[in-house]
Amino acid sequence: MKLYTSLDELPADPAATAVTIGKFDGMHLGHRTMIDLVREQAAARGLSSTVLTFDRHPFALLRPEVCPLPLVSNEQKLELLAEAGVDNTVMLEFTREFSELSPVDFVRTVLVDALNTKLVVVGPDYRFGRGAAGSITDLEQLGDQFGFDLVVMDAVTAGTRERVSSSRVRALLDAGDVREAATLLG
Repeated sequence: MKLYTSLDELPADPAATAVTIGKFDGMHLGHRTMIDLVREQAAARGLSSTVLTFDRHPFALLRPEVCPLPLVSNEQKLELLAEAGVDNTVMLEFTREFSELSPVDFVRTVLVDALNTKLVVVGPDYRFGRGAAGSITDLEQLGDQFGFDLVVMDAVTAGTRERVSSSRVRALLDAGDVREAATLLG
């Protein structure tokens, strides 16, 4: 796996990519399913599989009083992503400037210009851009405008049929249910 920690480190003329975007904290079953899907789609389309993630939860900068504790360190996250078999991971520093990008600017600057994205894979509740203003519908329209496809993955459920999420893993750990948390983490 190639690791990039800034857009400036990326090749000036990058190979076409299939990208999934998220915090990927803890690499639970939902994350693993999403990464498997982006890898499969990338292979089928002759693209490079890429994970776009961040060095911290956006709330660490924007709303520190409610920011959840991470399940894993950045080093552990990178190890888990490498084990998952992605071609590239782009771990950007989540800065104030980055948080101010509009949905259109995020797509143009990051996905199109920097990553040469031809396919985006996201979960059903994905939001992006300043104030989480960008929706799935917006991303689909921007894909039409900028020439990339969008795949929206269904939520992954496990155990009690509740949606698998990092928040759910944290809640289970807080409640002392290590066995169920481990099930969700795979």
